[in-house]
Amino acid sequence: MKISRFDEKKIKGAIIFCLKFACFSIPIHVVKWLGINLWFLQYPITSVLAMLLPIFGIHFEVFHTLSPESLGEIPAIYVKELNYSFAIDNSCTGYISILALCGLVISTPSNEWRRKLKFLSLSIPLLYGINVVRIFITILILTQIGVKYVDVVHSILWREFLLSIVVVLWVIYLRNARVSV
Repeated sequence: MKISRFDEKKIKGAIIFCLKFACFSIPIHVVKWLGINLWFLQYPITSVLAMLLPIFGIHFEVFHTLSPESLGEIPAIYVKELNYSFAIDNSCTGYISILALCGLVISTPSNEWRRKLKFLSLSIPLLYGINVVRIFITILILTQIGVKYVDVVHSILWREFLLSIVVVLWVIYLRNARVSV
């Protein structure tokens, strides 16, 4: 079977896209291997939660605990109604989703760097904010249904929801940039 010149170009483009995208997984592994504590992303989340929880009548205490990821001190929130604590570790910051979105946008075949950077400058704070809301909604739902469902609620709102948001944002970028992949 002979591959046409057009198909060769598409295959080469797909390989280059995948290699560029894979490069954005390197910081994730560096953070995990070196045990880097992303405190500069953790503490703003904790502060926003500390402002939102009392509005909904949720009683809580902020304290510090050791992160199993970085072995550093991280913020945590003890929710009195649940008798349960939520540690705000690296995984809670959304940094993996942010790197995935950056990888998708930057790996997309286009030389319009200004458009890419403008999109990322708007979408990264949006994605970070959505992540904070995700954590808040997780706590709200659990105060209603109980902590025995923490793994299910957290998994659905973390993996599926945040991944969906990343894909939707990338599709928005593709449509606005008029790029086909």
